[in-house]
Amino acid sequence: MSSSAATLSYWMQGRLVTHFAVVFATVSALASLGGITAVAALVRRTGRPSLIVLLLAGCMGVGGALALVFGGIGVVYDVQNGEGLGFAAICDTA
Repeated sequence: MSSSAATLSYWMQGRLVTHFAVVFATVSALASLGGITAVAALVRRTGRPSLIVLLLAGCMGVGGALALVFGGIGVVYDVQNGEGLGFAAICDTA
């Protein structure tokens, strides 16, 4: 499902907080425009379109590292508080 389809679905169900959606859409559009402008200027200045690939790889690397760190913090918190890690015997019904 695309983000547009999800937004339309929420709107049709009456579950969309309209003022939040408008603010979010405006900030996202402005950030996209700023990012496109900055990357285009950087590529023009350096003459290397491969910078786009490097920027994307960097974003993915940072995202993966943050997911690992915050996931690890969550696991440590769960273990310290005696919560299970989601594993249980097949026959447990409780």
